[in-house]
Amino acid sequence: MKILPRWMFTAQLVGTLVSGMANLAVSWWMLENIENLCDIDGIHPESPWTCYRKQY
Repeated sequence: MKILPRWMFTAQLVGTLVSGMANLAVSWWMLENIENLCDIDGIHPESPWTCYRKQY
């Protein structure tokens, strides 16, 4: 079965956009709803993980 290149490109583009938006939504939800998830004082100084800082 042959899939036309235009259909394949469209399917890949839509899948990429949907997964990117879902990833962003879940990350944002986690940062806003899970307490102490991004506790800057609790991170080891040599840790490669970083957290954004809210500026009010």
